Amino acid sequence: MGARDRKCYDRGTSLPGGLTVESAVESDAGNCTVNSAQQARHRVVVRNRTLFRFSVDVSATCETSGLKYASGDIHWQETIRVAVRRPSGRAGERARETALSCVGSASDESIRVDVSCSPIGHSGECRTSLHLQVDTTG
Repeated sequence: MGARDRKCYDRGTSLPGGLTVESAVESDAGNCTVNSAQQARHRVVVRNRTLFRFSVDVSATCETSGLKYASGDIHWQETIRVAVRRPSGRAGERARETALSCVGSASDESIRVDVSCSPIGHSGECRTSLHLQVDTTG
């Protein structure tokens, strides 16, 4: 177990074609590790290549006791509105991030990211969940 179970990046599935949601833990400690003495952040990126604008609700939860967000809470929520594909063909893109810290040392600390999206001005909804797993060193 331990290091081989780490997963500091995930990409959503079951989304409309052209819409991607990615979640990652980025850390100065590197190698999927959150260290209390170094900066770490949880980043969510939404890319849209469709002709519809989307509103994407992101709800992240630290599922184990070793991680927390900058607010001191184990939850982080954002609503991200992303534009349509640009005339050049490039995707509309939005990113959000928040600081992440750890309490103590542990392996396989997990974060669940629930995503709900809907096209703005149109009916429909999509949902997916992403999962991250990192080690912490205190």
